[in-house]
Amino acid sequence: MARIFVSYRRADSEGYAGRIWDRLTSKFGPDSIFMDVDSVDPGANFPSVLSQALSESCAFVAVVGTNWLGLQPDGTFRLHGADDFVGQEVRTAFEKNISVIPILVGGAKMPRAEDLPKELGAFANLNALEIRHTKFDSDVADLIQALETVLRQYERTRLQAELTRLQSASTQEHQAQPPSLETKKFLRQRLGEPKGVGRVIFGPW
Repeated sequence: MARIFVSYRRADSEGYAGRIWDRLTSKFGPDSIFMDVDSVDPGANFPSVLSQALSESCAFVAVVGTNWLGLQPDGTFRLHGADDFVGQEVRTAFEKNISVIPILVGGAKMPRAEDLPKELGAFANLNALEIRHTKFDSDVADLIQALETVLRQYERTRLQAELTRLQSASTQEHQAQPPSLETKKFLRQRLGEPKGVGRVIFGPW
C-alpha cells in the first residue's frame, strides 16, 4: 500500500503536524498515513521503522516551522547532524525519488540552500504550500488536492510497470512455447482478424 509520510520536528511544529495528520487520516484512512507518534510501536527500532515506512511511501510531507533547521545554542543546525532524524528522512525521500511537499506553518519561510546540508540543497527549490491557522481548512484542502495528484500519478506509473512486466512475461512464454496453427486459427476467428495479418499476444491477465 502506498503511504503518505508526514515528517516534522517535534519542538518546531508538533501542534500543526498533529492537526494535519488528523485531516489526512480522515481523508485517506489511518493506514495510508505514517507519522512517528501514532505509527511507531513502543520498543520498536525507530530508524528501521522509518526506513521501512519510507520504502512504502509515494509522498513525503515535510512540515516546516520557524526552527525546522534546529538552531542550537552554539549556532549550528541539528539538520546537519548525522543523527538528526528529520535530515535522515528528507535525505532518504530524495534518494528514493519520493515526491516531497514542503508545508510551511507558523509563518515559517523556506530555508536557504546555503543553510542546508549539501545533499539536501534541492529542498530549498521545492514549491511549498503554506498552512495558516486562520485559513487552516482551505489550506489543508490544497494539500489534499496536491496529494491526490501525487497518488494518481503513482498509481498510473505502478500499473504501467505491471502491464509492461506482464507483457514481457507473456512474450517470453510464447517465444518458449509458440502457439499451434490450430490455436492461431481459432484466435483469428474469435477476433475477426484476417488471415496473415498482424500478430496477437495474450497476457495472463
